[in-house]
Amino acid sequence: MRALLIQASLDGAAERATRVYRTQMPMLGLLYVAAATPPDIAVHVVDEANGRLNELGDYDLVGISGMTMHANHMYELADRYRARGAHVALGGVHVSFLPEEGLEHADTVFVGESDLTWPVFVDDLRRGRPGRVYSPTTPVSLAGLPRPDLRLVDGPAYQAPESTLNAVSATRGCPNTCSFCCVRLMFGGTVRQRPVGEVVDEVSRLEDGLVIFQDDNIVGNQRYAAELFAGLAPLGRRWGAQASINVTNNDRLLGAMADSGCGSLFIGFESVSEDGLAEVAKGRVNKARRFRDQIAKLHDRQIMIVGSFIVGLDSDGDMVFDAIYDFVEATGIEFPVVNCLTPFPGTPLYAQLESQGRIIDHDWEHYDLGHVVIRPAGMEPETLQNRFNTLNHYLARLTRRNVLAATTR
Repeated sequence: MRALLIQASLDGAAERATRVYRTQMPMLGLLYVAAATPPDIAVHVVDEANGRLNELGDYDLVGISGMTMHANHMYELADRYRARGAHVALGGVHVSFLPEEGLEHADTVFVGESDLTWPVFVDDLRRGRPGRVYSPTTPVSLAGLPRPDLRLVDGPAYQAPESTLNAVSATRGCPNTCSFCCVRLMFGGTVRQRPVGEVVDEVSRLEDGLVIFQDDNIVGNQRYAAELFAGLAPLGRRWGAQASINVTNNDRLLGAMADSGCGSLFIGFESVSEDGLAEVAKGRVNKARRFRDQIAKLHDRQIMIVGSFIVGLDSDGDMVFDAIYDFVEATGIEFPVVNCLTPFPGTPLYAQLESQGRIIDHDWEHYDLGHVVIRPAGMEPETLQNRFNTLNHYLARLTRRNVLAATTR
């Protein structure tokens, strides 16, 4: 049996904007699926960040994964491979919450994590009785996870010496309950960790270059994070991750993070107002009044910030765009990222806006965080789109200045 696993991508403007990053960053999800495939099955993995898949080839089994903005393309690929006689399986966050939609284009759909269900499916397929939907009945233990085999994928992110970013996964899940995020539901409402020794051993064996933890929240369990940072410190590696801003409330943990080699953090600020934070259920973790002091703490430890903000909240008026710009300028956030409020299937936000009839665009390709797909409460959709585009234009200039300033701190 010949199997192909595809990480879908797009050719759209929003995807091109992150293409440099994506072509340098290995994606681990399908490599874990490949590792769970019986060794007698020849597996090839394609990451379309390196270019769209044009030559389909003949395979017995094709698995395709992607996010909501990739769904249309995933379905197109699925239809084409089924026409060639392949058994097609779809997975990833989008079809996990819309499995019936996925089954319109695929033979099998995977809901949630597939580490345990994929080998069961392969065995069922060999026996001639594959199921339609596979969903884990228990959370996946992260102890003993196989090391992803980057040799399965063509592209500079996966092949040394061209690769400059190393990807590692230490945890799955997040304790936060943000209304726009489906991570808690995707991972069964749990936060799980790999044994620290296994993570440290994997990092110690990586090629030179920056280590990026692909976790949703590296400090989701602060006790575990402290143990992880202690284990990483002797390696002398520089690393980045995604984290909640409340890590700055624990000076000992923050110091251990910096000492272990942390050089950058992706932080979801979401809003610069308390009303906006409460609206997206982020007020328990984020306190807008503390942001400036918290950012200063990170900068004092030479940690650069990728700061994420959302526009289009019900509490957002026309002044929100100036407020975000002024905040980034004042705090020196090196890489500001502004997103349009987007109701992804499976999130409380989607259920809320759908029930209110405020979702005005169901073209999944537009769910890229750069298109307005809802009717905001405080402005017209066209106004939000235009002001969003203008804000990002001016923030791009500010980014260059802030990065330059960071290099001289």
